[in-house]
Amino acid sequence: VAVATALDPRAVKAFVNDGRARYYGLESLAEWELSPRWHVAANYAFLAGRELNPNRHMRRLPPQQGYLAVRYVPSGRRPWIEASLSAAGAQRRLSGGDLDDERMGASRSRRDIADFFSAAMASRWISGGVFTPTGETLAAIQDRVLPGSPETARVPLYLETPAWFSIALRGGLPAGERLSLNWQISNLTDRNYRLHGSGVDAPGIHAWVMVRYRF
Repeated sequence: VAVATALDPRAVKAFVNDGRARYYGLESLAEWELSPRWHVAANYAFLAGRELNPNRHMRRLPPQQGYLAVRYVPSGRRPWIEASLSAAGAQRRLSGGDLDDERMGASRSRRDIADFFSAAMASRWISGGVFTPTGETLAAIQDRVLPGSPETARVPLYLETPAWFSIALRGGLPAGERLSLNWQISNLTDRNYRLHGSGVDAPGIHAWVMVRYRF
């Protein structure tokens, strides 16, 4: 149920337990010890579902996704290293609520764009009524993003969450029974991707180092 208010251009949503739904899918996990030093792990998951009355996609369905990792662990207290591939398929089974969700379909109106253009968050990129990164005026941005759309009509900007993959390297160096040094470098291909429903894009190569002590 959605209710319009004067406080926010987005509808206020209320969720109730009503009707019937059906889900189906699968989830798998496999591990192989190729040798005392080599270890392989993989998983795959898929889930689909529909509301039965009315007949439509369920909200917030994850896309198919999987993981593959190969780890090398030398004998004794030596550094170990692991290479991994994480991937997800495109999610095109979006419900009406997903299309209006800022984290997925991100529906906007021309008025929403105008409000953001004049807000404090965007002010440092506005000079003389022009969005300096692209050299566009407000009207030019509105016409590019929502051509021909009425002023207040909200239109989904995205009809799917694109497929993606990410490659990572991680490892560790045991320094004693309780102390170890761990590290990771992820998204080695520097791809811009989004975990479905997260609302957060992940461009760039990420790296971290951690000292771990077990009590």
